Amino acid sequence: MGWKRQLREVAAFLGEEAEAERWISAFECKAAAARANFQPLFSRTTVLTLRLYHGQFFAHCNLGIQEVLYRSLGLRSSYPQKAAPFNLPLALEQLDASSADHILLLVCKEAKTLEGQSDFS
Repeated sequence: MGWKRQLREVAAFLGEEAEAERWISAFECKAAAARANFQPLFSRTTVLTLRLYHGQFFAHCNLGIQEVLYRSLGLRSSYPQKAAPFNLPLALEQLDASSADHILLLVCKEAKTLEGQSDFS
C-alpha cells in the first residue's frame, strides 16, 4: 500500500479527507517542479540511501523511500537490481564499491546509535 493510500485511509478515519487531498496535491506539484528543475542531474547520477543503526551502515530502501525518491522524484538508485524493501549491511570500505554519486544518510535516533556517532568523527 502506497503512502498516498495510507494517508487517505487515515484522513477518512479522522474526517480530514479534504486536508489529505490538499496535502497530496501540494506534494505532487512540488515533486513535478523538482523533477523539472533537476531532471538533467537526476538522469545522470545515482543515490544511495544509507542507514546508520547501532554503529553499522546499511544500504537501505523501504517502500516509502522507493515511492518518494525513486518514483515521484525520479532519482536513480545505486542498487537498481534490488527491490524494496531491503536493508543490506555495508562496511564503510564498501561505500566506493556502491558507485553512488550521492549518499543520503539516515541516522536512527535511538540511544545506542546516537552514542556511537563520535566513532565516525
